[in-house]
Amino acid sequence: AYMVLTHMPDDAKLTVDDRDTSVVDVIIGAKYNGIRPASEVAVSAGDRIAPAPGCVPLTQAMADIGVSIAPSPSPSAATKKTKKSGTATPTAPSTGY
Repeated sequence: AYMVLTHMPDDAKLTVDDRDTSVVDVIIGAKYNGIRPASEVAVSAGDRIAPAPGCVPLTQAMADIGVSIAPSPSPSAATKKTKKSGTATPTAPSTGY
């Protein structure tokens, strides 16, 4: 999303939602005149992009509101063997809620 934003006019706005995909929606209004010319874009593929003002890592945002996130279990901890069949069955990780 940040890379797409670098190609948009200065008055473009980034709105982050709760989707966990890499899909980016671009809504174009009547005043849209096109993307910036490549010569005006200050970043290229592979460059690190500074986050938008106020954007913080999820762990920090959750800590700021008093919510802790349980670490994801390791693959070996997320699977347990059943005594009857001896086959591995996945177990749901604890979310801490």
